[in-house]
Amino acid sequence: MVLDPIANQNRFYANWNLAPELLKAYNENYHADNPLNEGGQRFDVGEPFNVPMLMETGRWLESRVYREFGRPNGFLDNIAVALLKTPSRLGSLAIVRGEEAGFSGPREIEIIRLLAPHLRKAISIADLIEMRELTARTFESSFDALSVPVILVDECAGVVHANKAARDVFAAGDVVRSEHGTLKSIATDASERLENAIVDATGEDGPEGPAARVVYLPRSDGQPSFAHVLPIHTGARGRIEPAATAAIFVTPAPGASSLPVQAWASAFGLTQTEGRVLGLLVEGYSAGEIAERLEVADTTVRTHIARLMEKAGVKRQSELMRLVMQLHCAPLVR
Repeated sequence: MVLDPIANQNRFYANWNLAPELLKAYNENYHADNPLNEGGQRFDVGEPFNVPMLMETGRWLESRVYREFGRPNGFLDNIAVALLKTPSRLGSLAIVRGEEAGFSGPREIEIIRLLAPHLRKAISIADLIEMRELTARTFESSFDALSVPVILVDECAGVVHANKAARDVFAAGDVVRSEHGTLKSIATDASERLENAIVDATGEDGPEGPAARVVYLPRSDGQPSFAHVLPIHTGARGRIEPAATAAIFVTPAPGASSLPVQAWASAFGLTQTEGRVLGLLVEGYSAGEIAERLEVADTTVRTHIARLMEKAGVKRQSELMRLVMQLHCAPLVR
């Protein structure tokens, strides 16, 4: 379904294996009271969810929607995913799961997660939502929204992508510049330090992983600034930019210690919720405490942590935290 929230009407709608009169009865008598509606708003585009991820199953089984509509018609669970969220378009896919199949689990959630990007692309290609291809737009807009200059580079310091703040820095010629597509500092000696830091960050993953670096970059007026050079793990490159091997965040001296979680969220393509979970983990909160703060189920938080580990290419939460803290503890190259 693709909804136009401004006109409050469907832009596109299709359903399979569901009688029209049954759908009509649901919309007229139960949709407004469905306790699942509000919970689904917490999930980002492309992040699937089911009933147990939204609420306790016991509470769902006691709800009016399940007792009067779901159970009589053999419906137990619902796997859904948002395919589009803009001021003028809301797109989603929902799959009803029958009583005999039981509640869906991680396997079904992962299947929908794998399908979601293709469905999003199909909507765009069909021009149902009259916009550019969604994956590229999401990537560009998320980086451009950051006030911190973000530059993705390859192993030779070639600029793969620069957000708007970084392009403004290039235009000003105050800290760094793009010289024939290669990232350079305005100070010659700082360019060499920057190139060496990129080499360190893009080397082969060893037992301790590639090294993060913070490089001192003098500004044209003599004030200090820093380039945080953060390695992008090989498993995450395909989700961001295949050619990018490091993400560079340029910050003035006062902001040098406040960047790590924001850096990770941007460099590894984390959703807004995953970024919040990561930030709370860094602050020392447990999964249970995070669930309480975000007002979600423990299983939802564990799912987000599993996704964080997958994107970071690690198998243990302790390894995830070690990688995150690399940026905090990265040696200053000056």
